[in-house]
Formats: sequence, C-alpha cells, structure tokens
Amino acid sequence: MKTKRMVISFSAEQTEKYFNIMTKQTAAEIEEDCVPSGATITVKIMPPFGEYADINNIDIGEVSVDFILD
Repeated sequence: MKTKRMVISFSAEQTEKYFNIMTKQTAAEIEEDCVPSGATITVKIMPPFGEYADINNIDIGEVSVDFILD
C-alpha cells in the first residue's frame, strides 16, 4: 500500500531569509544571556490561492508544497 508524504520547500532566497532572521534573533538572545529559542514556521495552505510561509510571523512568501507517493 502506498503512503503519501508532504514535502514543503523553500527557495534559495527564502532559505537565506530564514538564516538572516534566525541569525539576528539568536544573536540578540545570546546578547541578553538567554538560551536561543528557535523558530516557529507556519505554512498556510489555501487552495486555490497557493501556499505561503511565515518564520516567527515574518512573511517569506509562496512556498512549494508537493505530495509524494511512496
């Protein structure tokens, strides 16, 4: 029996945005002597309008969502 997987992909530009967001956040947290908190990534799947993602409530635009049969 085949199973389905959902694969969510960021473009190269979106991945760079992720690293920029997280680098700034982590540096600020370490400067405040806090343990880095990590990221919350929210993916909004809204047919027929598309799929979009936020990183810590910062919109990074449309992402690729694919369904793969194994």
